[in-house]
Order: sequence, then structure tokens, then C-alpha cells
Amino acid sequence: MTTFIFVRHGQSEANVNKIFTGQSNIPLSLLGEKQAARTGEFISENFKIDTVYASDLRRTYDTAKIITSKLGIPEEQIHTDKALREMNVGEWEGLYFLKVPEKYPEAYFNWENNADIFRFPGGESTQEAFLRVYNKISEISEENSGKTVLVVFHAMPLKLLLSYAENGRLDSKLNFFNFPNASVSVAEYDKNKLVFREKALNEHLAEVNG
Repeated sequence: MTTFIFVRHGQSEANVNKIFTGQSNIPLSLLGEKQAARTGEFISENFKIDTVYASDLRRTYDTAKIITSKLGIPEEQIHTDKALREMNVGEWEGLYFLKVPEKYPEAYFNWENNADIFRFPGGESTQEAFLRVYNKISEISEENSGKTVLVVFHAMPLKLLLSYAENGRLDSKLNFFNFPNASVSVAEYDKNKLVFREKALNEHLAEVNG
């Protein structure tokens, strides 16, 4: 069995501006940096991390760097992987949330109601993204049996993993699952099965978030 500590990246500048951001390299906001630091302290107080993986995108890698600095783990020991990236949102990349329903009314309806079979216009489908991320988590688990692994990545991969873990399939409303910035989730992977023990813990961020 492998224990996973899943962390969503801290608040990014795109989160602040409510912009769709898939695989673009967007930096953390100042609040995002503070969130990452507090999450690092929370993890150091509650878990013993054996190894660290992160999406190679800036907002996740920077979050991982800040967290590992609190854990006493050198930056050089962070394993980055493109398979842990956020979904490729295609033509929605860089669009303000409020503009998407106007520009893509049918697609946006399907995004809200049929997310399990949704494909971003010009981008990735939820099924493709799920397989990409799940296969990487399986691989990491096989390589780290008996260990506790920190994985820093993105909201949609987390939603996809939780949906599958709880339902055995992707939920049509999966994009409504909530993983706040810098939240912590605890999962166990054993015998090809992923189980979430704790979901989206973020009480430790109350003082930072205000």
C-alpha cells in the first residue's frame, strides 16, 4: 500500500482573475505563496513524507518548492512529471469564466451536466485526462510501496481521481467537486484501488486566507 498526500497548488494569478488556465505557466499570487508555506507547515506537523512528485507547471512546482522547504527536503528531490499536469482546456485557455457560457453555450452546458464524457473544444477529454493521471498515480504507487508520497498538482486531476475512487467511474457533475487552493487530501492506493481517507482539508489555511 502507498499513502498519498495530495495537494492542490496555491492560489495562482489566474485564480485571482477567474480565468480558465489549463497547461499555461501561471505564477502563484502572493496569497498562494503564503498558502503553500502554511500547508508545508501543516504537512510537516502531521505526516512523514518519503518522496515528492509535482506537475511541471510553474504554479505547482513553486508550491512544491515552498512546501518541501518546510519539510527539509531539497528542491532537487522533487520529481516533476507532465502526466500530472492540469487538463488541456483547448480554446477555453485564458478565457474569463463569465465569458465561456456566452462564447460556448452548448459546450458549457455539457461541461456542467455531462462532465464525465466532456471534451474541451480543441483540448482534452475528461476520460483522457483521467487515464493520464490515474496511470501515473498507479506507477508512482508501484515504485513507492509502503511509503508516503506527496503529490502537488491541480484541481481537475483531483476531481477526476475522487470521482473514480468514490463511484468507480467519472461523475457527470464532477467539476462541481471542490478542492480549494493548497488544500490537503489523504488517499491510499492498494491492489489497484484508490481510496480517499481525507478530502480537501483546508482548516489550516483559515488565518492565511483571512
